[in-house]
Amino acid sequence: MQEHLTYWKELTDKNFVVIFAPVADPNGIYGLAIVEADDEAVVNGFGINDPVIKAVLGFRFEVFPMLQPILREKNYL
Repeated sequence: MQEHLTYWKELTDKNFVVIFAPVADPNGIYGLAIVEADDEAVVNGFGINDPVIKAVLGFRFEVFPMLQPILREKNYL
């Protein structure tokens, strides 16, 4: 799991990932990443190369585009 966290931290540091975190779903914890990329194949590559996906049978990832996201602007109070 440490390799998994390191992998996504590196993608975050390279500005591919907007946010990455575990989700505390009562039905089972899973991770969520919001990734910025022009090509869905790039995003699929991130999932395919995730150390947990490569090493642990039964782990999977899914990719879905966000359509017309609304982003907040920085609020400098």
